[in-house]
Amino acid sequence: VNREWCDGKRYVYTLMAKDKTVKLDVGDTVGLGLNAWNSYDGSVAFNIRFLAFRLECLNGMVSNDVFHSFKFKHDKSSEGYDKEIAQAGTMFDRADTKMLDFAEQCNNLLRSVNTEHLRTIRSQMLPNLPTAIFGKIMDEFLMNGNQYDNTAWDFTNAATRVLWHNEKPTVTDYKHNQYVVDQMFNYAKLCSGQTANA
Repeated sequence: VNREWCDGKRYVYTLMAKDKTVKLDVGDTVGLGLNAWNSYDGSVAFNIRFLAFRLECLNGMVSNDVFHSFKFKHDKSSEGYDKEIAQAGTMFDRADTKMLDFAEQCNNLLRSVNTEHLRTIRSQMLPNLPTAIFGKIMDEFLMNGNQYDNTAWDFTNAATRVLWHNEKPTVTDYKHNQYVVDQMFNYAKLCSGQTANA
C-alpha cells in the first residue's frame, strides 16, 4: 500500500510494511505504516513518522501519543545530515514494540457506546473538532450499520474512514486524524479510570 499527496507546497508519501501486522481482539488486523513529509516552500521540515493501517479497509490511523516521529533539522548545507539519518534509524528499532502498544490501545476501545457516551466523546474528548467534520463522522457511524457496531473502536474507524479516504486530502485531515485517534485512546483510559473508581 502506498499513497502520495501534494498540495503544491507540501508533500506526503505513505508506505505500509506488509509483514508488520498485529491481530486485534475484535478480529481486525492493523499493520505498520510510515509517513514521510516534506515541503517545497519550507513550511514543513522533512520528517518521518509511523502510523497504523486497519487492513480491512486501509484506513490510516495517526497517533502522536503512541508512535515516534523524527524531524530533520539540517540546513541547506546538509551539515550533520548523516547523524540525523542515524538518529532517525533508531525509530525502526522500536517499531515492533510501538505497534504492539498501538494494538493494545485499540483493544481498549472495544467498549460499547450509547448516546450519553457519544455526548462525552464530543464534549470532553473532541471539543476542537469542527462541527462539519464531526457530523460527517456521525453520519458514517450511524448510516453504515452493516460495517459498524456500537463500540468506541467502530466510532474511531468511522472517523478515520472519513478523514483518510477524502478524495482531496489536506494537512488538516491528517491533523484531525491524529487528534481523533489520540483522543479516543484517552477516552478509553478515562472509561477505565471510571470503572476502576466505581
